[in-house]
Amino acid sequence: MFCAETGPCEAFGRREVVAMIEPVLILVCGCLACWGLWRAQAAAHRAVLARLQADHWQWSQSMADAMFDAVLIHRQGEVLAMNRALQHLLGCAASDWVGRNFSSAAVSTQATALRAELTAPGPVLVEFTLIDVNEAEHLVEMRSQVMLHEGRPATITAMRDVTAARAAAAQMHKLLNQDRLTGLANRVLFMQRLAAALETAEADRTKIALLCLDIDQLKAVNLQLGRARGDVLLRQLAERLTALVRGCDAVGRLSGDKFGIIQNRVNAVGQAMNLAARLEASLARPFLVDGQMVKISLSVGVALYPDHAAAAEDLMQACNRALKQAAASGGGCSRLFDPVSARDPLQIMVPFTAPFVLRPGLSEPQRLTQDLRGALARGEVSVEYQPVFRAGDLSLAGFEALARWHHEHEGWIAPSVFIPLAEQAGLIEEIGSFVLAQACKRAAAHGGDVVMAVNISPVQLRNQNFAKQVASLLQRAGLPPARLELEVTETFLIEQEDVARNALAALRDIGVGLALDDFGTGYSSLSYLCDFPFSRLKIDKRFVQAAGRDESAKTIICAIVSLAKNLCLQVTAEGVETPGQLQFLQAQGCQLLQGFLLGRPSKHMRVALDPSLLALT
Repeated sequence: MFCAETGPCEAFGRREVVAMIEPVLILVCGCLACWGLWRAQAAAHRAVLARLQADHWQWSQSMADAMFDAVLIHRQGEVLAMNRALQHLLGCAASDWVGRNFSSAAVSTQATALRAELTAPGPVLVEFTLIDVNEAEHLVEMRSQVMLHEGRPATITAMRDVTAARAAAAQMHKLLNQDRLTGLANRVLFMQRLAAALETAEADRTKIALLCLDIDQLKAVNLQLGRARGDVLLRQLAERLTALVRGCDAVGRLSGDKFGIIQNRVNAVGQAMNLAARLEASLARPFLVDGQMVKISLSVGVALYPDHAAAAEDLMQACNRALKQAAASGGGCSRLFDPVSARDPLQIMVPFTAPFVLRPGLSEPQRLTQDLRGALARGEVSVEYQPVFRAGDLSLAGFEALARWHHEHEGWIAPSVFIPLAEQAGLIEEIGSFVLAQACKRAAAHGGDVVMAVNISPVQLRNQNFAKQVASLLQRAGLPPARLELEVTETFLIEQEDVARNALAALRDIGVGLALDDFGTGYSSLSYLCDFPFSRLKIDKRFVQAAGRDESAKTIICAIVSLAKNLCLQVTAEGVETPGQLQFLQAQGCQLLQGFLLGRPSKHMRVALDPSLLALT
């Protein structure tokens, strides 16, 4: 019992009191010890966390450098950190930017928009132009995401410099849509503009005039003065044509000697014919080409929308028929499309008026054509074979079969002369079959894995039985189809796209290779590479031979090789004549090369490669 007088110690005794207090003291001491230990552990944890955060930032920055062109961390545009790639892009250190608003990195016209984007970033990819310390502009794509930085909300913005990619895309667009020689729209772009013009005219209920122009003497100029002066003439002609049309009209180069004009908002037929008359009058003035006076004339065909056709291709066809009528009248004149005459094939037949300049003693193309008719029977037509080499080690990859004509009186006649004659006279299928048969026999006899390439005329491809004829020749020669490659030009694809698609598909079905010859000459279109089963592109020799002195030619070659690589196509470069051209093409990744430097055409398929060239590989 508790005793008020003596107190608890007296009542219970000292031992009992200690026994009662001891558990409480132990509990208090334990709590104090745990609290001290917790404080020590918390301090150590904070130190470890700080080290981890520093290590994590270094690791994150390394990852950002590897994964992105540039990374920025900010709060509403105020810079907190940036990776090394962004510092390199801007040409300054991160410390120069920390605390500043990143919107000042944009060009002045975009600074406000960039500030708004950084303040409230959207989910879509956006583009801005940044300026580095040297005032060079960089087009960047950027996308942002909210994150935690040092325990507080922030925004991380990833950027990619697309300046070079956009420049390459612009160069490729120019290559595919612009005639390199004259700077005018090529056929692909011209037809796109014609289709767009027709849509506008339909909506506005206006008329459009399409004019097709053909230079009557261009081939003669090329043969007399050389192709280089012929190119000068074409550039001057393009300038005159452009000066004669309004700003709302369009001019294009449709093929080698053929141009087109889209005349918008035509009130009447007379307006189109007046333009044709002005074109004829302008060309009556001679051109000055390297100090020589050159006079040419134009044949002009005119067709109107909607009077003569409602679709772009149909209008072009009507205009071409009118052009043929002008040529049939002797050239140097204009003709409006006449639907009545167009229904009668005799009214649109064009007599052979090819303006070739022949050697002395050949009075006219008709006489040469007569001689060509009996050339096969007399054994004057033969085949020579130019070797084709692999670019990597200059090992033999195959041959290209080339038709040759040795006239009994005039000597060798250039293929550029007699092949068009044969096409006009209906002899090309006979000559083409002879060349193809000889090439298959020689390739089979040569053995190995060499591939034989043969040029095919559009006339041959129009024959619905051509694929069967090729299969029969392969079988008789004992040549596997994979060792034959047929080369076609873009002209055939442009003029008869549906026929070309069916013909090339039939050839591909029998297993032969298909190559697009003279690619890059101004009419190239990506649609051809997608629509037709080609396995190879051949770069025109004019680009190869200009590569040593013309940077634009080098750019075009690089673009073609890159395009072919992305489309899984092989590339052959023609016209290799110097070691410098050889090394450049090897460096660009061309798979196959041919030219006089490596081997000239011969009848015997002999290969004698200069050993010194092997040192260049």
